[in-house]
Amino acid sequence: MKPAIKWSLILVILFILVMTLSFVGLVYTSPIQTDEIVSIKNTNVNRSHAADDISHQKDSPPGETLQIIDSLKNIIKKNTGDNFFIKITVDSLSEALEIKNELIENQLKQIEFLEKQVQVAEQKGDFLKELTKTYETMKVTEIRPILEKLDNATIIALYKNMSGRTRKNLINGLSSDRAAQITKELAGTQ
Repeated sequence: MKPAIKWSLILVILFILVMTLSFVGLVYTSPIQTDEIVSIKNTNVNRSHAADDISHQKDSPPGETLQIIDSLKNIIKKNTGDNFFIKITVDSLSEALEIKNELIENQLKQIEFLEKQVQVAEQKGDFLKELTKTYETMKVTEIRPILEKLDNATIIALYKNMSGRTRKNLINGLSSDRAAQITKELAGTQ
């Protein structure tokens, strides 16, 4: 995983944690006052029917009606604040989910790319084994003109895949200078 993506993911997660803790702190540290609850219960005010209940309380003293309205306004403010923090939390989680989905998609693409590379390497290995078998059946005089046109890396790859008894034919098919050069490369002294 790239360091930049890793750090941005860590920062997003930290942001989400801070927002969640803030939300939880606000919810549990600012409860509705008990006198507000009692006042609302005493007047049988329901959130969905609050406006109807207030308009029907003609016989209630004006001070009590104002107290009910203030209590309802406080509840609305609290719910508005709660909704704001919930929206921020949901937005943060949605953003984090998008980032994770992008990371997963990138990882899947990388896995697919690597699987194709493995498949190509296996095919090359299989082809090299078949080619090596062909060279193992050839005589030195048949191999010599072909080896003159091959690069050292190809000859070394063939040599490594040949059995011990046929490797000598490969070396015998090379000129003495070229055989010495390939021997140095195989020994790792060049």
